[in-house]
Amino acid sequence: MKIKKKILSLALAGTMVLGLMPGMTMTALAADNVSTYTLQIPSTLNVSAAGWNATSGLTAAVTSGDTFDSGKKLSVTASSANSWLLVSGSNSVGYNLATATGTYSSSATPTSWEFTAAELNASGGTNKAMGIIVDDYSSKPAGTYQDTVTFTASVEIVASAGPKTAVAYSFDDANSPSLTAGSRVSFDYTKTSVITSTIFLNAYNNDNGDPGASTISLGNTDLSGENWTLVFEWAANGGANRKVGHTILKSGDTTLFDIVDNSNWNTANQLTYGSSSVDLSVPACNKSNRFKNSTGDLYNTTDYWYHFEVTGTSTGVYLTVTNSSSQAVIVDSAKLSETNVNPTALSIEPSCGGAIGIDELSLTYGE
Repeated sequence: MKIKKKILSLALAGTMVLGLMPGMTMTALAADNVSTYTLQIPSTLNVSAAGWNATSGLTAAVTSGDTFDSGKKLSVTASSANSWLLVSGSNSVGYNLATATGTYSSSATPTSWEFTAAELNASGGTNKAMGIIVDDYSSKPAGTYQDTVTFTASVEIVASAGPKTAVAYSFDDANSPSLTAGSRVSFDYTKTSVITSTIFLNAYNNDNGDPGASTISLGNTDLSGENWTLVFEWAANGGANRKVGHTILKSGDTTLFDIVDNSNWNTANQLTYGSSSVDLSVPACNKSNRFKNSTGDLYNTTDYWYHFEVTGTSTGVYLTVTNSSSQAVIVDSAKLSETNVNPTALSIEPSCGGAIGIDELSLTYGE
């Protein structure tokens, strides 16, 4: 034991998860191959004074020629042999492992580090600050005060931030979204859906003639390179006098699907996609209620609401349709496109004397 001098030092050891020493390379699985990285840790730190004592920091880098997987990160944690105390016999001095100067606290949480793929792949890697904040030891007796800190590095999957929203429309009023009605079409925001218990868009034909298209924009984000999901609730009332109506999902000028109302006092709209089609039950046109917003009351029952879910992936675009109430599957993962495309608009054209209901539409991506 030193009698006239206090010597404080910290041994820094890197065990990693594979038992390697500081500065040596270790392997980490990348997306399609094996990449190696180095983590450099200073071997010792001699304390010069109470308060902040810096080291050269931690440096992590991918081995030249390799690329670290962008979906993963390198996490580095530390543990102390003496519970974050520099010890000399029965005497001790507390310290905090930190990244910047501060005030010593006996309850401080030890610092940890994370290196992103971008940081590892950067030229020369990335260096992050490391040091210790030492408690006042002026009253401590002379001695050699030491501790050993062990660093453990591990490769982890980066947690997903969750899907992003391109558009989300509740249709609770004329501003969600703001729409321009096509010719012979009126919008009504006074009815509450029996499915969602929220107000829905009731688009009805107000005159005896062919309707014009009203377009619901699906935003300006190009999703052709993303995984995306479009969902909405749909219902309709049949029309009359052979003035055909449509609900069309578009990708630019391409039709992904079309729900056709042949407007012949019919009790079904025909959903067409590719070379396939299926009937969706709707109430027949009521002659006394034609051209009125009360048309929306006729289809607002559990029998006539349908849940549409369209997904875009690297293998194509798929459609699933269920009854919104019974959950009965009507269309099950039907392929609309062999490749992923960008959904751009939902066009609605209620037929003569008919109506279309749309509710709770959202387009998300990035899952």
